[in-house]
Amino acid sequence: MNEERREAAREIKREYGETAQNTGKQRGHTAREAKKECGETAQNTGKQRGQTAREAEKECGEATQNVGQTAQEQKWRYEDILYLPHPEPVTHPRMPRQDRAAQFAPFAALTGHGEAINETRKQHEQRYTAAP
Repeated sequence: MNEERREAAREIKREYGETAQNTGKQRGHTAREAKKECGETAQNTGKQRGQTAREAEKECGEATQNVGQTAQEQKWRYEDILYLPHPEPVTHPRMPRQDRAAQFAPFAALTGHGEAINETRKQHEQRYTAAP
């Protein structure tokens, strides 16, 4: 089994160079699967561009390697600001928590309504009990 893999790796290196084998390793393929997958797609696109199979295969492997490196480079580029808190705007600051609670609380207008009714009741009782 190991001898077959070594032979497949040698065959790929001879035919396509190291790019096809590295592309396959990135995707978790064996050497033969990498050769087959990258070779078929590269040959089809290469024919459309007028390239030979070997040129197309080399381009396919390099493009796949560059995509992985670019994503990693982008992460490093923005790593210092990636996890910072959201900035507070100066011109339009956030509403304080108490104001938000008062504005969006259900039935906030009815708070104190019971006290007002009791006060009115006491006034009526005083008025009507005092006048016999």
